[in-house]
Amino acid sequence: PILSETDVLPSSSVALGKKDRVSAALADDTPVLMRKEQAGTVERTIRMEEQLSAPVEPGTKIGEVVLTSNGEEVARRDILTAEQVEKKGISDVYRDLLRFLLMKS
Repeated sequence: PILSETDVLPSSSVALGKKDRVSAALADDTPVLMRKEQAGTVERTIRMEEQLSAPVEPGTKIGEVVLTSNGEEVARRDILTAEQVEKKGISDVYRDLLRFLLMKS
């Protein structure tokens, strides 16, 4: 598989979302077939957008995982959002502002 069972994809922050962060998942975790001599030299690079703008729909591409061996690309998989994040409304923004102001006092 592209990621082991212990690997966790980082979440991305969401600007003006009802949730601060959105979780991520691989679009396809199909195992990668390669020659034995390549298996020991595989490097994995995860590229993800660090900040998204709400609204965010599930299944939105936010990055990719690239496997390389000896400088040659072996596999590439998309990273997608795993959930929906709705955009904050005016009342949500005012509530957050009020909480912020009350906590400063």
